[in-house]
Amino acid sequence: MTLEPDLDIRRHVRLVDDASSDLGIVDKLHAHKDGGVRHRAFSVFMFSLDRRLLLQQRAATKYHWPLVWSNSCCGHPLSKSSVLGDAALRLQQELNVQAIDLTEAGTVEYRFDDSASDLTEWELNHVLFGTIGSTVAPNPDEVAATELVTPQQLREACAGRNVSAWFSTVLDTLLTSEVFLESKFSSEWQPTQGDRQ
Repeated sequence: MTLEPDLDIRRHVRLVDDASSDLGIVDKLHAHKDGGVRHRAFSVFMFSLDRRLLLQQRAATKYHWPLVWSNSCCGHPLSKSSVLGDAALRLQQELNVQAIDLTEAGTVEYRFDDSASDLTEWELNHVLFGTIGSTVAPNPDEVAATELVTPQQLREACAGRNVSAWFSTVLDTLLTSEVFLESKFSSEWQPTQGDRQ
């Protein structure tokens, strides 16, 4: 698939149908207005070598869900076939980090409304995970803060912080994925009810 040179994963999203087939590309903000339209997305969970999870706090300048804590990185691939490549690019743009063994755990569809911005997140989300392969150096235009957490610290963080509407949904998809359960991270990150809240 050849994309037009002016397309950018920071400004455009790929619409998808009920069968996960790629449809047209639209401006990202348009896809989130007026109840939203279903579009392809990814959520990345990056782990350190000691198997702590990298969380990020979204920048204050984000047009929806600013300053909420979420998984390591989120974005919108421009096609089903480019999910891993576009996610690796987004990790570079947001965190200046190299991903090792980026793997897809599964997909999940959800729809959440952001009352503060009157925007809607209606996504078919590809949930990915991998190992941090370089020093994390967040782009302040994208990320307000980062933190590496253990499962116990994650439970405490989720109880005491404003987290993204989709976080528990994508975390549950990751932790219950057969691919993740067979990974080197599964022994530390067993799915429990406490991890999903």
